[in-house]
Amino acid sequence: MAAAAASLKWVDVLETQFDKSWVDLDLLLSQIEEDEDFPDLPGLCKKHASSLASCFSQLAHKSSVVYQNNAKLEAELIHVREELASYRSELDKIREEKGYLTLTLQSALIENHELKTNNSGKTRAKRENSIKR
Repeated sequence: MAAAAASLKWVDVLETQFDKSWVDLDLLLSQIEEDEDFPDLPGLCKKHASSLASCFSQLAHKSSVVYQNNAKLEAELIHVREELASYRSELDKIREEKGYLTLTLQSALIENHELKTNNSGKTRAKRENSIKR
């Protein structure tokens, strides 16, 4: 965000400096125009200066648009990074819960197996006892 803000400020300062220089140049051209030694020179200078001002204005406007888009993208990047951190945290919690549930399932299966083998062992013992009698 700092780069985009600095860029926007830079464009504003540059535009302000250009505007001041433009006013000074226009005043000088007006003074030269009053002098009758060079009647065509001031008009030609104003025409070229106007073209230059137009080009600079377009450049400044397009630069501002680029810097504003950059600022939006930087803000979006920060937001996406925050979401990523949140999702990673959530994923860690889910993995931890998965581990706990896996261990719980394994212990329940072992207990179930032990109960079945103990019951079948007792049943076998009862059968063997009843056969022997």
